[in-house]
Amino acid sequence: MAIIYWISDRFGCILWQKLNFCYLYGIWHILVVIAVAYASTLIAYLDANYEIPYSLPGLQYWPSDNCVLGLPYIVLKGTTKTQK
Repeated sequence: MAIIYWISDRFGCILWQKLNFCYLYGIWHILVVIAVAYASTLIAYLDANYEIPYSLPGLQYWPSDNCVLGLPYIVLKGTTKTQK
């Protein structure tokens, strides 16, 4: 979505100015921040799942799991012992 908004703002700027709607760049920034939060958490989850699978990593969302735009974070549900 962020890429679509950026392309639309970049190549259709004159059209959006004529329609008095100059907010696409701001929406793009918000979507990029959300995408970075989800992507970095996904990479951290995959790394934890590969490096320490015995800790049983899981994803949860702040402020609640039912929230539509919650911020993801990783929860380690397993033991903290290291394997040798």
